[in-house]
Amino acid sequence: MSNKNKIYNLNHFFNKDLNEPKNEKDYIKLSNFEKKKYNKLLAILTLLLNKIHKKNYNNSYWDKILGYFILFHISACNRFFNSDITKNKFFSKKKIKILDKENFYIPENISNYRNCFQHSNFGQQQLFSLIFSFFYRKKIFKNYFSNYIKKKNIKKYKKSFSFEFLYFRLFNFIFRKLKNRNFKILVTKCYWPQEEKQKIQFYYKGNLLCRDFFIPLKNSSINQNLRNKISQTDFKIKKDRFDKFFLYTLKYCLPKSFLEEYEYREKFTINYLNKHKNLKYIINENLDEDSMLLIAQAKFKKIKSIHSEHNFLQHQFIGNIIDFISKKFDIFLTLGWSLKNKKFKSGGSLFKWIDKKQSKKKYPILFADGVTVYRPPFTCTAYGESGNLNSLNYVKMNKIFFNSLKKEIIKKIWLKKYPEDAKKNFCYNPIDQKIKNSKIKFANNIHQLNTKLSFYLNSADLIITNYLSTSYLQALIINKPTIIFFNSNSYFLNKKYCKIYNNLIKSKIMHKSPKDAAEFLNKNYGNINNWWNSTSTQKARQEFITTNIKDKTNMYSALGKILNR
Repeated sequence: MSNKNKIYNLNHFFNKDLNEPKNEKDYIKLSNFEKKKYNKLLAILTLLLNKIHKKNYNNSYWDKILGYFILFHISACNRFFNSDITKNKFFSKKKIKILDKENFYIPENISNYRNCFQHSNFGQQQLFSLIFSFFYRKKIFKNYFSNYIKKKNIKKYKKSFSFEFLYFRLFNFIFRKLKNRNFKILVTKCYWPQEEKQKIQFYYKGNLLCRDFFIPLKNSSINQNLRNKISQTDFKIKKDRFDKFFLYTLKYCLPKSFLEEYEYREKFTINYLNKHKNLKYIINENLDEDSMLLIAQAKFKKIKSIHSEHNFLQHQFIGNIIDFISKKFDIFLTLGWSLKNKKFKSGGSLFKWIDKKQSKKKYPILFADGVTVYRPPFTCTAYGESGNLNSLNYVKMNKIFFNSLKKEIIKKIWLKKYPEDAKKNFCYNPIDQKIKNSKIKFANNIHQLNTKLSFYLNSADLIITNYLSTSYLQALIINKPTIIFFNSNSYFLNKKYCKIYNNLIKSKIMHKSPKDAAEFLNKNYGNINNWWNSTSTQKARQEFITTNIKDKTNMYSALGKILNR
């Protein structure tokens, strides 16, 4: 910036001064920083919140409730802190455009926080403004006014019913009446299909209830006195500059659910538990704020908590949060992988990997596309398309793949884009549109943008996917010819599980290079079924599935052993 009078704003930061991890070493460093800060800031917030709410809860209690917020906010703050913004000499003579504090948005809960501070530019603008007002308190800024516009609720689609579903639902209703709602097991916020929830309730004959626990919003007004207290730094725990900045932001970023509405939320939760005195277990998947408060309070009543792992493998990636999650629960049910730690049980999944309904149209090649996003929620190499750098590399990788394919193969590809409604839940980066705007011309696009991938898998002769999320697991489970390629410069693996994909790579199911994937397809497309059904290929696929993912039968068995002991 040669012109000293040029106004510096958020766009300049994103385009020039944002420091993103560029290699494995960077990811390890940033991830370790976040985890180290997490433990320290959890201890500080435990001290502050106990004092504010006149409680005597330990770190473990607040860890359950605050967990996601602290983790997300450390990462969000460090995006700005880990830059030249904190170097006073660089900005001392610059004009800075920041948001007026009167327009700051204080979220109701963690969900609102994430929508604003991770998924919208408004939240980034608020943090951008906070770091400048913190480090340059005597500076005169160019303030501007804006308001945060909340996202509209995504339209929910009608649930499909079957006679089997209605049968289980009827008997579950009868069981609940007979038990007078004295259930022993509560399943809350698990992403299981409705039919599976009905089946498991039927299996336990009224002793298990699938019903999401939630605390109604109170819409309390902002209490400035409480917000001044939460940002206090006059206590004995030693704090560095990042700690002080993090605490400074809490006045404007900490959700009301931890301050203004905490007493109400705690009372509501205790009353719920008092009404269900036979409750012995709580099963949860998504670590939502309400369920974690329920689990934290249930601990005092010796009610055990079980985490059901979500439908995505993360334990192999640098920066994964398996330890972060597991310490909040008594039992961790994995998708199928195992550890020597007794807390971890090789479970399974009730997730509907494949839809029973399927497209009547046949697809020679189905390409399951990923999604680029502006910001990951925290530093982890599982988010291989997150951030400006990774998004650009994702586009480059796809261009190399398609430009290396024979034209007659491209003509057979049907492109299944990531569902549009699902993109709205993320900070979607439309940079991936550059792929279709390049010289690559797709003859076929699936236009039902919000239909899930599982609807099309059974109708495909060959499946290709370009990222390591749910889609590659679905393709391997269904046992259709599958080719997977990914950005090997973002999906870094930790040492313990660095060999997890070796056999898939050796068998040519998985490719670190997009060009290698394309050349393999060019050479073998005519005999793709012979390759897929060969002994070596099937052995590699089966070993991966057996080691990492168990079916729902195993899930019932694992739960049965825990709940019936």
